[in-house]
Amino acid sequence: MLINEASKLTNLTKKAIEYYTKQKLVFPNILDNGYRDFSDNDIECLKKFMSFVNLGLVQRKSSQCLPIRQTTHCKKYRFKEN
Repeated sequence: MLINEASKLTNLTKKAIEYYTKQKLVFPNILDNGYRDFSDNDIECLKKFMSFVNLGLVQRKSSQCLPIRQTTHCKKYRFKEN
């Protein structure tokens, strides 16, 4: 799905999704036309990440990231160490 639909499903702005993509929180496929194609796993990962943000477990924007083991739904979480 394209970023507009991903934005609606996650309640994140397109700019936020672009930021998290750049930070390698999600790994959308790049289509021939250059558009990003977000998978259901990418959407689930963004939703879970935002749940952690809302619980205060991670910061929304972090420059220092700690890789976390892969889960069933998410290729990689990246969090700032508390």
